[in-house]
Amino acid sequence: MILYIDTTQNGLIELGLKDKNKLVAVKKFSSHRTQAEKLLPAIEKLLKVNKLKLSNLCGIEVENSGGSFTSLRIGVVTANALAYALGIPVTGLGKTD
Repeated sequence: MILYIDTTQNGLIELGLKDKNKLVAVKKFSSHRTQAEKLLPAIEKLLKVNKLKLSNLCGIEVENSGGSFTSLRIGVVTANALAYALGIPVTGLGKTD
């Protein structure tokens, strides 16, 4: 299972779970200037609702361009820290408009 993190949207966090490149769960919620407080609890809740644990993750994908500097940094740092702690790869994704 791959965790998808997007904190680049204005006032919104989007999380997802992918299984073999198929999106199986999505969670979007408001987070105007509260990404740091809401991101990790939301990841934990998304995994719990889908009966998964952090140890079930085999990778993390994170949006790494766009949005405000601080919100972007929160998503990227969270993805990198989780991937490092779990010993799994992290992949940066750049949105194309």
